[in-house]
Amino acid sequence: YQWDGDHDAYTPISKMTGVEFNSLNAYMVQFAGDLTWTNVLNEGPASLAAKRNSDEMEQYHLRLELQQNGKEQDRTFIQLQEDEVTTAFDFNYDLCKIINKGANIYSLIATDRDPIEVAGNVLPVEEAIIPLGIKTDAAGEYTFAMPEGTDGIVVELIDYENNTRTNMLLDSYTVNLEKGTFDNRFALHVKPNKTTTSLEDINTNSN
Repeated sequence: YQWDGDHDAYTPISKMTGVEFNSLNAYMVQFAGDLTWTNVLNEGPASLAAKRNSDEMEQYHLRLELQQNGKEQDRTFIQLQEDEVTTAFDFNYDLCKIINKGANIYSLIATDRDPIEVAGNVLPVEEAIIPLGIKTDAAGEYTFAMPEGTDGIVVELIDYENNTRTNMLLDSYTVNLEKGTFDNRFALHVKPNKTTTSLEDINTNSN
C-alpha cells in the first residue's frame, strides 16, 4: 500500500510496475508461490485498516521503454531491493515475459540451459550488468528511453556491437535494427548511488 495524501487513504500499488489497483476494477496478474492474506484490525471499531511497513527497505525502480517514431512499443522493469532476492530467477518476484506482436524488450536471466526472458527483474541492491533482449517483427529505427528517470542510480545502456555506453539519465539511445532477435547485443549497467539524482548531482560528484 502507498499513502495518498491528497485523498487521505492508502492505495494498493505494484512495487514492480507502479500499477495502482483501484476499487471495482479487474486485473490479470502473474504469481507463483504461496499467498497469505492477513487481516489487520484498527484500534476501536472492528474495521480493516492498512498500515505502513515501518522498516522500509532500500529499493530502486526502473522502467526502460523501447520506442519507435516517438511512441512506446514495449517496456521492461528492473527493481533493486534489499530482500531475499537473487540474480537467479526468483519465483515470487521475477515476471516471465509474454512475447506480443510488434517490438518486444525484456531482460535475461541466465540458467544452466537457455536464458529466461523476463518482463520484471528483481535483483539485489548492488552494481550489476543486466543482459537485455529485443525482438522485432520489422526493420526500423528504435529508441531506448527512460522517461521516468533512473530513480537516483547510475544507469548506462551498453551496445556491444557499436561499442557505446549511454547514460540513461542524460539521454536516450537510438539504433537501426533489422527484423529478428537480439539477445547478446544490449545490456544495462546499473550502479546504486543515492546521491546521483540529477544532472547537477552528477556534475558535482564528478568534480
